[in-house]
Amino acid sequence: MPVEMFTPCDDAQLIDWTTQAMALFRERQWDAASVLLETLLSAHPDDPIALLYLERIAMYRSPPPVDHWDGSTELDK
Repeated sequence: MPVEMFTPCDDAQLIDWTTQAMALFRERQWDAASVLLETLLSAHPDDPIALLYLERIAMYRSPPPVDHWDGSTELDK
């Protein structure tokens, strides 16, 4: 069962960009999500979530995920 994970943050702009980028990611709107993540990185160059999702977008561009993909990722225990 997928569980959403969050990082505590008090930067309203960072929260907004991340929330929008994650929604675009789940909708497979790779280009729009990438632009937003790059914008985020210009303000926060070391943001690990943005870097991780840019890597995932690059991976999912070819081949794309299966039709029933829900955007979740299995983590190692």
